[in-house]
Amino acid sequence: MDNKLKRPTWGSTHDIPAAEQTVHDIETPQPKKEAAAQPAVNSAVNTVNKEAGAPATVKPAAPKPPVEIEIEDPSVSTFMEGRDKISEETITRPSWDEYFMKLAWLVAERSTCLRHHVGAVIVRDKRILTTGYNGAAAGVKDCLELGCLRDELKIPSGTRHEICRAIHAEQNAIIQGGFSGINIKGSTLYCTHSPCILCAKMIANAGIKRVITGIEYPDNAYKELFSQAKIEFSPLTIKNLSITQKI
Repeated sequence: MDNKLKRPTWGSTHDIPAAEQTVHDIETPQPKKEAAAQPAVNSAVNTVNKEAGAPATVKPAAPKPPVEIEIEDPSVSTFMEGRDKISEETITRPSWDEYFMKLAWLVAERSTCLRHHVGAVIVRDKRILTTGYNGAAAGVKDCLELGCLRDELKIPSGTRHEICRAIHAEQNAIIQGGFSGINIKGSTLYCTHSPCILCAKMIANAGIKRVITGIEYPDNAYKELFSQAKIEFSPLTIKNLSITQKI
């Protein structure tokens, strides 16, 4: 196959090597007058061919595409400026432990206890399994309506857990697992307060392997039990419980 492309010029016909064709197309501007006259030449050639009974060999010049005018949208510009501003700021994300502990404090807001608002979240593989807060049993009157029985009897915190209308947050989170058929074995429990000895026993038998707590509840008997049951325990204080919003 011939490696030269035959391409007619406006004035004469000569051979242009394939390697030079691209340069010729880019660097050799065509005269404006001849370019303007080309449609007329094409029309004349087609007319002659038609009279001679030959098909038209020269196609009409393609029309120029319409000129597109870009109009700047001020809303897009404002959005981009805002995005650039956010990207320049230092965004601090909470760790996974901080994230779930914050959720435990949010759950605690549902508490009906007049002494302590306690919330618990049970997690496995960074997935929330159940939640629980301290409050009266389902279907019965709570302390918000009846008042605190322990205050009436002047029972100090951390003692006589059986004298209380509420079910503890950890207990409710474990109960929710059984109620909904959710396996919580090998999970981590995040709780706003450290557990009482009753909750600690339930945590051990539920197969929970890690406990992260915030405030220290006045009952430290759980520490010895966790040590024997080989349950990992560590406190975590959240300095800032506010939610950072980027709108």
